[in-house]
Amino acid sequence: MTELFQKLDSFKPTFGKFDIEFELLEPSEVEFRVRTLTGNVVLTNYDNFQKGEVKKSFNLDDLPAGLYSLEITTNMGLHVKRFIIEN
Repeated sequence: MTELFQKLDSFKPTFGKFDIEFELLEPSEVEFRVRTLTGNVVLTNYDNFQKGEVKKSFNLDDLPAGLYSLEITTNMGLHVKRFIIEN
């Protein structure tokens, strides 16, 4: 799992607009889910990607400032990354 998401370590969104990049080791359906600090889901998105580099853009500037988590689920498992939206 570490190899799959090694590029995500530098993920630092600001003001709700950001891009993520990571590499898939095999084709996979990927679920992106954003949750508030209290666990409420504010975004769910599904995409199918082939093996290799994945780039995904998010625009969450309509959400209030606060701490959120981005959950990325693939055939290989779940990875969670926390981030802050600043207004």
